[in-house]
Amino acid sequence: MVFLISAMMTGSASICFVGCFIRGFRGMTRENVNTNKFMIHSIDFTLLIFSIIALFLFILGLYISPRSSVFAVQLIMGGEFTLLFWGVVVGIGIILPLVLEVYELIPHYIEHVELRDHNPWISGVITTSVLVGGFMMRYVIIYAGQMVSA
Repeated sequence: MVFLISAMMTGSASICFVGCFIRGFRGMTRENVNTNKFMIHSIDFTLLIFSIIALFLFILGLYISPRSSVFAVQLIMGGEFTLLFWGVVVGIGIILPLVLEVYELIPHYIEHVELRDHNPWISGVITTSVLVGGFMMRYVIIYAGQMVSA
């Protein structure tokens, strides 16, 4: 489940990256831009919440699994991969984009006004951090599992 949600997050971030920085918004009305922006930010926000839940359940599942899984989770929770997991995967890959998504969506949900004007820097930080966090999540989980079997 963690890999599925991560794949959806990085896929959504890739689409946003390509749409915002390579193709741009040429020929789109302001209404279409706002609709697309709202949909992308809402989907990203939902996937980020699901990824937090999935990572929590994944780590919990490793703790209650056989002995080799407990060793793998110890590598993530207090071993070689702790900084990568908590700093890059959770901090940069989930928390930072989640905060920026809340910043983008809060006017619409709380004050019931239009979204802020499109800022490519915010979209760039969100997409880059999701892509880096997704790659590092796969790296940490796969290499922690490989170190157990070695």
